[in-house]
Amino acid sequence: MGKLNKFLLLFASTIFLHSCLKQKDINLNIKENQYVVNALIQQDDSCRVYISKSQFLNDTSNIAYVDNAQVQLFENDNFIEELAYKLTSVNAPYYASRFKDFKEENKYSVKVLIPGYEKEIRSSDIIPKANASVSNFQGPQNVDSSTEFITYSLNLKKKNIEKSYYHIRFEERFVNWTLNGSDTLKFYSDWANALIFFENPFTYISNPSEPFALNLGSGFYGFMLDDNEIGSNGKKIEFQVKNFLINASNTYLESRLIINTVSENYFKYYYTSNQSYLTDNVSLSEVVIIHNNIINGIGNFSGFSADTSQMIRTNYK
Repeated sequence: MGKLNKFLLLFASTIFLHSCLKQKDINLNIKENQYVVNALIQQDDSCRVYISKSQFLNDTSNIAYVDNAQVQLFENDNFIEELAYKLTSVNAPYYASRFKDFKEENKYSVKVLIPGYEKEIRSSDIIPKANASVSNFQGPQNVDSSTEFITYSLNLKKKNIEKSYYHIRFEERFVNWTLNGSDTLKFYSDWANALIFFENPFTYISNPSEPFALNLGSGFYGFMLDDNEIGSNGKKIEFQVKNFLINASNTYLESRLIINTVSENYFKYYYTSNQSYLTDNVSLSEVVIIHNNIINGIGNFSGFSADTSQMIRTNYK
């Protein structure tokens, strides 16, 4: 029996355990590694394309990134440029575009050619039009430093009737202040993503119209939802964030929302990836097929629009 990719072996094992409940005919006719392509595109920013080879379940070696690919970028099927390979000492290597003039509602495509691999790897997606507005972003004005969780709320509305999907990130930073004569000196920490909790955190969510927290284990934070249950007056969303502050002397907290309107491919990929992650160690759980829009490969190529940002301040007592 040939080797199976990690995700396929997990998939087949789950089907075997679940066979006492129902049968499924599944084609696992894949005998070798596949190429993995991941990239996000947004307006007014360069595109980074990450290419690697998938690994087998018993493979403990480092990820094998591809450094000899030819990666071409297209806008509305017109060739733009070939991306340059970038090797970094800290992060994963990638192919970067010099082109940054990405526009909403345009279609963008990538074509990947790898020496010795006879198939052309390709994908395409659009950058969706920004379609979100937020009102009544609220948090406590004052909080005790011993408080375990801080509760926030907002009202999310659509700008137009177009079908939309959203990824909302929550970031926070601490501001420490001190008096220097008549002046107040402020020292800001870096903005950092915060892990979000809902009433039933990190459980399988069958209804993507309700906000679900991302728990992918890879620094991908925030929450997502589609627009099916956003009425004319919007949708109220309430969530909690863990309070990590130990010493609150002369310190206050700044929190901000970053609202992104994302494409359907973006939403489906991270929604199914999140659900797969949550059910990974749950016996006899439903099989989650991770969304894939890479032809002759696996992964995700998708677009999003940075929509709006709001900030509030919380003082520590």
